[in-house]
Amino acid sequence: MRTGHGRDGPTFAFAWLRDGAPIGGAAGAQYLLAPADASAAVQCQVTATNVIGSTTAVTAPVGIDALPVPTATSAPAIAGAGRRGLVVTCTNGVCASATTFAFAWLRNGLPIAGATATSLKLGARDVGRAVQCRVTASGPGGTAVVDSAPIVGADACIVPRLRGATLAQARARLARAGCAVGRVSTTVTRAVGPGRVLRSRPAAGANRPLGAKVRLTLGRRP
Repeated sequence: MRTGHGRDGPTFAFAWLRDGAPIGGAAGAQYLLAPADASAAVQCQVTATNVIGSTTAVTAPVGIDALPVPTATSAPAIAGAGRRGLVVTCTNGVCASATTFAFAWLRNGLPIAGATATSLKLGARDVGRAVQCRVTASGPGGTAVVDSAPIVGADACIVPRLRGATLAQARARLARAGCAVGRVSTTVTRAVGPGRVLRSRPAAGANRPLGAKVRLTLGRRP
C-alpha cells in the first residue's frame, strides 16, 4: 500500500518484519498479529520515495507477548423450528479474542458433507437424528472449537396441492404428507366441480408440525 502527500511529495511503502525477516503478504500501514508473532520481535519498515530517490527506515522492534487464544464464554445455538423442510441457523456464540468464525453441521456427531454455511435446511435424513452446529473461532493466538446443544430433527406436515381433488383424494394426499383433514366446509363456486377442493388452509406448501389439521373448502353448485 502506498500513500502520497501532494503531486511532488513523497509516497510511502510499508513492509513488516518478524525477527528481521519480511512477513509475507504484510504490506500495509496496519498489520494483524498472527500466532507466529508470539515471542518474536516485530518491526515496521517504511520506504519513502520522491522525484529525487527513496530512503528506508525501520522502527525499533517491539516484543510481542503470547497472543490470546479464543475462549468461548457462550456456546453457539441453533435457531429455528427443527422440522423437515425448514431452515435452521447457527449463532456464533460468544468467544473472546476471536476474529473469524467457520461453521460446520453435524448429524449424530458426524459432519454433514458440504454443510459449512451458517444455515442448514433440514431434510428427511435429519428426522429423528441429533443435529448440531460446530463453530471454529479463530484469533491471533489460535482457535477454539465449540459445538451447540443438539436438536432432534422432526418430521412435518407439508401441505400438498389439493385444489380440484375430491375429498377422498384430499384425505389420501394429506395422509401421505403427514397432515390430517380438519374442518370441511362448502361454498358456491364455478371454479371447481361440486365436491372438489376449492382451497385449503394452510395453503399448499405450508410447513406445519406432523399431524397438523388442514381445513378444506369444497365447491358446490349454485
